Amino acid sequence: MPRRTLLRAATLLLAAALAGCAGYRWVGDADGALPVHGGTARLAVPPVINDTAEPLLSERITSTLRSRLIAGGVNVGMGGEPRLVGRVVRFADDVLAFGADGRASHRRIVLTASVRLERGGKAEWEAPAMVSSAVYTVSGDATINRDNKDRAVAEAALGLSEQILLALGTLEAAP
Repeated sequence: MPRRTLLRAATLLLAAALAGCAGYRWVGDADGALPVHGGTARLAVPPVINDTAEPLLSERITSTLRSRLIAGGVNVGMGGEPRLVGRVVRFADDVLAFGADGRASHRRIVLTASVRLERGGKAEWEAPAMVSSAVYTVSGDATINRDNKDRAVAEAALGLSEQILLALGTLEAAP
């Protein structure tokens, strides 16, 4: 087998192996088991901290996260332990495509958040960089643009919530 082909194969295998990590880092139990399993856990979910300038992001993400956890069978509360602590560290609203007139026709919302599961002030699990995104259409009407952006933010928040549920093991991955 030529050296170039071997190098490509090795690179692809390494990329596939690292793709499973996706920025997650386990802290705590050696077996990686999380103390949250659908229907059996009580989980405190304080408001997500918003380190960005985007208004209302904390409320939108917190509400979506709590709703999805409840739907996933978790007894969600405001206080107590374990605590699921989230922090939005980045919000981007980037131009994705331009129309024939040279104006933006599509934009992409990207949310990046760090999430930790804490008990007794110590992290049992954390994901330092979960990322979710959604695309929206840009029109000539500012009200429509705001509505489209709001829908995209809601979709990205839902995607982030789904990732957290999957990580906590309260939802099964789709086939």
